[in-house]
Amino acid sequence: MKTNKNYTYQSVLRQIIESYIAEKRAVGYKFTKAPSCLKSFDTIVTKEEWKELSLPKSLVLKWTAKNPDETECNRTHRISAIRGLSQYMARLNYPAYIYPAGTIRLERYSCIPYIFSEVGLNNIFA
Repeated sequence: MKTNKNYTYQSVLRQIIESYIAEKRAVGYKFTKAPSCLKSFDTIVTKEEWKELSLPKSLVLKWTAKNPDETECNRTHRISAIRGLSQYMARLNYPAYIYPAGTIRLERYSCIPYIFSEVGLNNIFA
């Protein structure tokens, strides 16, 4: 189980990211995975030397592009984290591109259940 690790954000968006995380936790969410995703995003923002309190489409799309060695699940987590941050920023009247909902879908239950016959169950318990 993940802990509520505190990250040190360094970009121009650091206070917004920190207040977003604080708000999510204050209303009862454990919010353990998104802070690490947002730390990665914060690193990109710092490297890009972004100076504005905004989330332009180009920056969001650059960060959400699928990396060649990552799973769709990991990418979906990144998109979810940035969507939440974008929605929070927009609510606070900062310009923010919100990644479209439903653009990618994660098959959470891709395992097909197997239903044992009565004979099969008897063999297991025998």
